[in-house]
Formats: sequence, structure tokens, C-alpha cells
Amino acid sequence: MRLVKDLSLPLAATTPVFPGDPPPELRPLARIRDGAPLDVSSLHLHAHVGTHLDAPSHFVLGAPDLSAFLPETFVGPAFVLDLARLPKDRIEASDLGDLTRIPRRSRLLLRTRNSARWQGPSPAVDLAFLDPQVIDALLARRPVLVGFDAYSLDPLDSTTFPAHTRLAAAGLPALVALDLDGVEAGSYTLVCPPLPVALEASPVRALLFSI
Repeated sequence: MRLVKDLSLPLAATTPVFPGDPPPELRPLARIRDGAPLDVSSLHLHAHVGTHLDAPSHFVLGAPDLSAFLPETFVGPAFVLDLARLPKDRIEASDLGDLTRIPRRSRLLLRTRNSARWQGPSPAVDLAFLDPQVIDALLARRPVLVGFDAYSLDPLDSTTFPAHTRLAAAGLPALVALDLDGVEAGSYTLVCPPLPVALEASPVRALLFSI
């Protein structure tokens, strides 16, 4: 296997975050240059900062959190859908094309124009989002998880989160805030395990490999 791309957003005080969420805090506790015997740091993270997994429990009461999923859920065949050509905000089911090209039981990653915005001055505004019927169409391919290149599958000002909730109601995790810029459509291997926490979300390192 060959590493195609690290899809993760680097974690730093400057990491783009969902509007209103706190950025990562990386603090030095001890430094060799200051006379300490070793370097020691603290890392304080919001569970939904950077590239991360949202468990169904994030949106549905009583649904599984991340501890309910086997590790192999987050390692295996993936398929990238390239929708970056679409200039509109709302991505609809009709934009997906022939879904029979998507292998069943894959980890579906949707690349949109959002991926090209991560390095821009305002990466978390004016983003493409998913019509809930997109989730219905993707579920017909029985995916293991669905990935997207924004913090939310829904508009950032949504208060009902229909696309996210529909995916969660199907018992599937969402892998969000992916950087898929430059990744071509097709089949890959994805590695994106969460931290071993019984929470509704966890930051991940998402790595995309050739088959």
C-alpha cells in the first residue's frame, strides 16, 4: 500500500473549528531549554475539533457511541465520490450519478469544493452541504461510514441536522472535516480509528492508502 494523502487537519491553535467551538490548546508544561530534564506538554481538545468521527449518539438519544464500534469499522475499503465540480451549496441525490459504481460495504468519502477551502481565509463559511436524500441514496449501497469535507453534513446554521440525523438513525458514524483536496474519485483503503473513548465523538488521524 502507498499513502495517497493524510486527510486530517493539523491540530494547532489556528485549526479551523466549527463556529463557536474552542480551538485546540497546546501548552508547554516543561521545557529542556528552560532547565527541565525533559519536554512535557498538555493537549486540550474539544471532541469535535479537526478531523473527527461523530457517533450516532451525537444526534440520536440512546444510539451507540464510538465505543460500540469494532476497530475494523474504521479500517478497510473506501470509495471517494468527487463532487468538487458542483458550484452550488446544496448537493442533491441527483448529483451523485450512477451509484452502482460504488462498492457495497465501503467507507464512502464525499469530496466537494469544501476541500479546497481549508487553506483559505474563511474555511468554515459558504460551504457545500448534503440534502438528506443524499444520505438515503448512499444508504442503498450499505456503507460502513460516510465521510465529508466539512464540519457538518448540514448547513452550518441548521438546528435540526436532517442529513446527520438520518445517517445516525441508520446506526452509521460520520467522518467529518476531511481534507480531500486533490484526491481523485475511486477505490482506496482508509484508516481512521478514533481514540478509545465512550463518547459521541473523537478526533482521528485519517489516512488514505492505495489498494
